[in-house]
Amino acid sequence: MVSKRVQATISSDLFTHILALKEYGNYKSLSALVEESLEKTISEYSKFQSFRDYLDMRTHNEQA
Repeated sequence: MVSKRVQATISSDLFTHILALKEYGNYKSLSALVEESLEKTISEYSKFQSFRDYLDMRTHNEQA
């Protein structure tokens, strides 16, 4: 798997919450916390056929 880097600008309030979650959840890094959060979100959306169809379309278009 190829790793990609993502950069985001978030509010100070959200950043404070992310730091608290990192410490409270004993995550080794902010990246680990964000990755797990995204995996959970993707898992939830993957329950919907419309999302899976959209993902298939995006994947197909990127390969073309």
